This record gives sequence, structure tokens and C-alpha cells, in this order.
Amino acid sequence: ALPVRGRLPRGLVGTFYRNGPAHHERGGRRYRHWFDGDGMVQAFRLDGAAIGHLGRTVETAKLVAEEQAGRHRFPAFGTPAPEPIALRGPDQLNAANISVLHHGGELLALWEGGSAHRLDPATLATRGRKSWRADLDGVAGDWHLVHLGRYATGGAGLVFTEAAAVERIGRITHGDLGIWSDTHRDALARIVGFLKTEGATPAIQLAHAGRKASMQRPWEGNGPLGAEEFARGETAWPIQAPSADPVMDGWLEPTAMSTGDIARVVQAFADSARLADQAGFEVVEIHSAHGYLCASYLSPVSNRRNDRYGGDRVGRSRFLMETVEAVRAVWPDGKPLFVRVSAVDGSPDGWSLDDTVALAQDLKAAGVDVVDCSSGGISGPVTAARGPLPGPGFQVPYAEAVKQRGGIASQAVGMILEPEHAEAILQEGRADLIAIGREALLDPYWAHHAARVLQADPEFQAWPTQYGWWLHRREQAMSRA
Repeated sequence: ALPVRGRLPRGLVGTFYRNGPAHHERGGRRYRHWFDGDGMVQAFRLDGAAIGHLGRTVETAKLVAEEQAGRHRFPAFGTPAPEPIALRGPDQLNAANISVLHHGGELLALWEGGSAHRLDPATLATRGRKSWRADLDGVAGDWHLVHLGRYATGGAGLVFTEAAAVERIGRITHGDLGIWSDTHRDALARIVGFLKTEGATPAIQLAHAGRKASMQRPWEGNGPLGAEEFARGETAWPIQAPSADPVMDGWLEPTAMSTGDIARVVQAFADSARLADQAGFEVVEIHSAHGYLCASYLSPVSNRRNDRYGGDRVGRSRFLMETVEAVRAVWPDGKPLFVRVSAVDGSPDGWSLDDTVALAQDLKAAGVDVVDCSSGGISGPVTAARGPLPGPGFQVPYAEAVKQRGGIASQAVGMILEPEHAEAILQEGRADLIAIGREALLDPYWAHHAARVLQADPEFQAWPTQYGWWLHRREQAMSRA
């Protein structure tokens, strides 16, 4: 309590909050301007006879990162930082030091250039950044339009979104795409329309992360959420899985799903498929690979249930099969349905290629058109943590086995880099479709360049007219030089 001189006015009871710059020095360096200090919120509690005081620094992403480094890492208004790290947005500079506002039952620390930070009114503990529109979680934006659109202008025949979550808790990270509401549908419809105008077939991958939900973005650690994520408001959410086993030690522990939870998620997949159809997508793929929810039901490594959704291969496949049946029931007959699998899950006691072949036969009977063959990911953050070394085409044998032994069309994916290699896989009958992933990130025009290499488009006729006209004339000019 603070000493009081004189008397407080009668009836003056409550809490007065004050915010301002503090904590100006790190690593022997001081901010040059007092505006640059990290925000400290103070609470003065008046009870009519005494004044209590509490002060606490706002745990912004900036504060957490600089405390861990022991030095200034970000430029400020009046202070350059030695060896500053690259900035991705204003909240990396957010000092939360301007003012404080009590609003809607929350205490908010403000900064003029970035997000408000939520504080506990009683303890002043930081609860993370304030999100004013939770309904926009997972909504596609301009970045997705450009990202996916460039593959359509680049000549791809089929353009997939990746991992669009069917419910909010099914996101892998805070940055994941979703499709669980009309808002998500309408945002994606704009992208679908552009893909079609460029001659590509739009496809969407429906996913639920299961026990791999609520983790870091891959480029920010690819593991459990930590202090830096919490400081910027990216807190963890409750996660669910077949069994109450985390991916690895130190990861979030999931709750084992009840039969009611299973029914809810199966319905969520169907509802998302219906939204995808309304958005104009022509292909849906159910993601059952890489240790996410559907895959975690398949593998005995992650599924230790003793009910009808566990046990032998048929029991462990039941969740996926019910999901497929629910999606196929709402997905138009004339539109293809894919299922992505980890043909082997990377564990010696886990899901095997023979299991995948048997599953492929069941999927075909249930109305699936293509099995997309990946591998790995059951016990770690990466997709191919164990198994064959990731050389060119290292997963093609899985697609070949599914096609030849499973009797269903297959898609090959994984380190297929050269056009000649992709064409050979098709001509040899080892797979029916080729998926290009990271190589397309390097070269969004991979399909057009492949057509040139294979002498399928010598005059740039498949390119967008605005490009092909110029490129063909350049080619003619160079040939005459």
C-alpha cells in the first residue's frame, strides 16, 4: 500500500490505471527517446482509506524476444538497433506503452501503431493481443489469391489449397486456412473464380490437425507454441485426438475424442465439403496423412482405443471411412474425391504399405477416385521424419503400389523435380497424376516450363496471352539473331 497524506474524498473507491514507457535499457544500451520504452501498466486501487499499487510490464512479442536475446533487436522511433532482425509487421515493434483502456470487461494496453494487448484487470498479467474479429480466423485473403493464382497462370491443370481446417480447433497453426463458415466460402469463391478463368481446375484439401493442432508455424519453430507466440496473442486451444497421447514429449496433451466428438468432426468434414461445392471447387481431398487427425486414427502408434474406432486395421480405419462416406454423400457425383494418405507412417510398429493397399480398396468401394500418396509424420512435426531418404521420386513406389495392387488411381508426390522424370512416371504406369509442391514454390511456372522441355508447347500457346505473345516473338527474334 502507498502512504496517504491527508484524506481521500469520501466515496472515492475503485481502480485507476495508468500506462507509460518503462524498461529503457538492455544489454548495456539505452533507448535514446523515452517514447521507445516498453509499456508498464500501473493499477492504483482506492478503497476510501488507503491506496494499493501494482505495476507490471506488458509482455509484448517485442519484449519477450528482446528479453530472451538480452539486447535490443528491433528499431524504435528514436533508437536504431544493432543487427536488427527483419520485420514482418508493426506488432514486432509494438511497445504497448501509450495508454490503457477498460473496455467490455477487458483491460487493454494500447500502442498507436499496432494491436491492443489484453491484460488481466486484477493481476495485470498479459493475456495476448486483442482480436476484434475472431470470425476472420482462417479466412483467405489477397495473399492466397496471388499465391494460388500464380499456379493457374503458370499452367497447372489442378491447383490445390493446402490444409483448410474444417473447424477452428482443427487448425494446425494460427495462420491456417479454414472453411467452416459462409465467410470462409465467400472468400475462397473469389479465388476459385480466378483459377477457372485461367483454365485451372480448383481443388481444396479438407483437414483437421487433431493432436498436431495449436502449434507454431513451421518457419517459427514447427513445435509447440511458446512465449513469443503467447506474447502476440497466439495462445493455445484445447486439442483432440483418438487417444490422450501427445505427438512428442513437451507437446500439448490432447483429450481423447468421445463418440460425440467423432460424430461432430465427421459432420464438420461434410459441412465443409458442401461449402467447398458452393464456392465452386471441382475437387475435394480429405487429408489423412502426416499424423493429422484422420491419419492418427489409422496408426496403432497414435490410436490406442479399445472401442469400434480402434483395435485392428478395420477399426482404426472406421473414422476415415465414416468421414469419406459423409463427404461423398454431399459432394456431387460428377466431382472427384481424393484422399491423401501417409502410405507408411514412419514407425516400424505403425501403419504399413500393405495397410494402405487394403485401405485403398476400401476407399475405392466408398466412392473415392484418387489416393494421393505421401508418407511419414506420425511422431514428429515433419512429414517424412523416417523412412526412405528424400531423394527424387522417393514416394513414387507408394503410388505405384496403390495403383497396381489397390486398383485405384493414384497421385505421386515428393521430390519430383524434373519434367522428364514426371513424364516417365506417367508413361511407365506408376501413377496417374503428378503433384508438384515445393518445386512449384521455386518455379510457379513449372508446368509451362515442363511443356517447353517436353516439346509440347514450342510457341507459348498455353501461356496467358499477355505473356505468350511477347515470349513467342522474343523466341523468334533470338532464332534470327
